[in-house]
Amino acid sequence: MHGTDGFQLCLQIRRDPNLANVPVVLVSDGRGMGVMIIGATHTDVTSEDSVAFARAMGNQVVQSLELARSVARLTASEQRYRTLLENANDYIALLTPEGIVREMNRRWVEFIGLPHDRLVGRHVREFAPSGKEDENVRTYNEAVAANAIRMPPVEIAGPHGSSVLMEFSSTNVDVGGERLVFLIGRDVTDQRRLEEQLRQAQKLEAVGQLAGGVAHDFNNVLTAILGFTELIMAGLAPDDRAREDLLEIKRASERAAGLTRQLLAFSRKQILQPKVLNINEIVAGMEPMLKRLTLEHVNLMVSLTPRVGLIEMDPTQLEQILVNLVVNAADAMPRGGKLTFLEKPFTARELTQKVRDVLEAPPTPSGM
Repeated sequence: MHGTDGFQLCLQIRRDPNLANVPVVLVSDGRGMGVMIIGATHTDVTSEDSVAFARAMGNQVVQSLELARSVARLTASEQRYRTLLENANDYIALLTPEGIVREMNRRWVEFIGLPHDRLVGRHVREFAPSGKEDENVRTYNEAVAANAIRMPPVEIAGPHGSSVLMEFSSTNVDVGGERLVFLIGRDVTDQRRLEEQLRQAQKLEAVGQLAGGVAHDFNNVLTAILGFTELIMAGLAPDDRAREDLLEIKRASERAAGLTRQLLAFSRKQILQPKVLNINEIVAGMEPMLKRLTLEHVNLMVSLTPRVGLIEMDPTQLEQILVNLVVNAADAMPRGGKLTFLEKPFTARELTQKVRDVLEAPPTPSGM
């Protein structure tokens, strides 16, 4: 009955009993809201009171339907935002300007390890590690006062005494007439650790460049030492007693040249040169120098296993390992003793199981 008002409809219902229980479409702002059934009874539905009652009822029904739809839209909207909030990877919270928690998302619950209702109502001080409470409160208050978008990183206490470094962005918002602070936090612990590693790598690179320069200069000095040593040896008789001392100077200079190669390798100016080596030959050749490195009250004993297997590594690195072992062992025995250099072969399986070096220095009551 398009175009028919409520009063005309009531007259038609009174004249035509077939229109009893006729459905009437309720419309609000041009949109259909529902259907109301008007039935003819013995009561005169065409009277002014009945018409006014019908109109009031229709308006009430329309308002109720509008309210129900608004509530449904609001509920759906809240559910969408709640889903976004709870599934966000960031740490999201609503706090009062004084630092009292009003709301926190699931990420906080998982990190802190406490139920949601035990987090709401807490103060920001309670989320700080021991000794950092005042610092965190001061950072929060300064950010709220300045309405800062990004806060300086702060430490947040986790379960079992752990802590992480978090970076927050904040903004002041109005929720239902209450002024609150909306925080979004992100764990930057790994990021800061990587940044620190990068800084250390840059420092090492600088040290490497310095070491490379020093190694070049030192290598020039060694070249002169080796050259003059060979010249002196060329002028000596084969049985001259000084020849052995000069040979030792030459060997030491050659080992020092090996150290410069290590420095150059560290500075990435020279590549290490692994070779197939007989470890017995390396140890035997270094034994005189190793004995000179030990103190007079430390007796160095070298025990080599015949027909030991070959190894592949840079000879200079192996020599440096041997020197470090002897020097450190001698330093560990200020009262003297016996330093036994014991060489033992191991299979790959034995090395995996025992996690030990090919060379070892077993301790004894009077030495190592």
